[in-house]
Amino acid sequence: MKEYFLIDKKVGDVTGKGMLYEIDLLGKYVDKKNTQMVESLKIEVRDQRKRLVQKIFIPDVIGYQPTLLLLPFRNKEIEDIFVSIESGGSGAFGYFYLYGYEGNQFEKIFDTSQFNKMFSYVVPYLKQYQVEVLNQTLKRKYMLDIKDRGPEYLNQIYQKNGQLIKPIFGDVSDLNQLFPLDINGDGIYELATLQRVIGLYNADLLGYLQTVLYWQKNHFDLFYGQQYFAQIGYEIQDNKG
Repeated sequence: MKEYFLIDKKVGDVTGKGMLYEIDLLGKYVDKKNTQMVESLKIEVRDQRKRLVQKIFIPDVIGYQPTLLLLPFRNKEIEDIFVSIESGGSGAFGYFYLYGYEGNQFEKIFDTSQFNKMFSYVVPYLKQYQVEVLNQTLKRKYMLDIKDRGPEYLNQIYQKNGQLIKPIFGDVSDLNQLFPLDINGDGIYELATLQRVIGLYNADLLGYLQTVLYWQKNHFDLFYGQQYFAQIGYEIQDNKG
């Protein structure tokens, strides 16, 4: 039978009552021969007398390098519980969970699946070596110029006159990475997310979308419209003979 082991431990005021609590992140090894991959994550909150206050189970996640942080995302007086774990797959995905003290107990206030439902995207290739990244939810678009990708790549997509051979679409990945950042220096942290924008296949990276979220009343919302696109640079093709 697999046993729980302690992954990380933090101490902080996670209730806003002016008391310090011990927060333990525990998990089980998927395979004793591979002590890098863990599963069955759970959080245990204990008071100053080591009495168990609450167990929080993180379901259906297997991955690497689980990390525990205590940071204020909603109120400077209360630290929330942030857990991240890397998937270890080729897509560089992470799983992220945020728990806060609500109504005398800890509740999940954000996770990866919640973010993945926030925005809808379409990524069409356009004529004359352009790609559009359209956030249909925000009604906002970003334009990429891919004319420097070289003939081996472009000839799969375009005719000699710059028209598309056929309709082609890229994609925006689910949440890849998430970073807690205090964007405006007010002592309350925001969530800076990162998503890959891919072209013809998963390894065809066109750029990254970064979205900043902040706590607004009772949920996380877009931080003053802050979503950005960063295009990957490419080597300029030398057409001289």
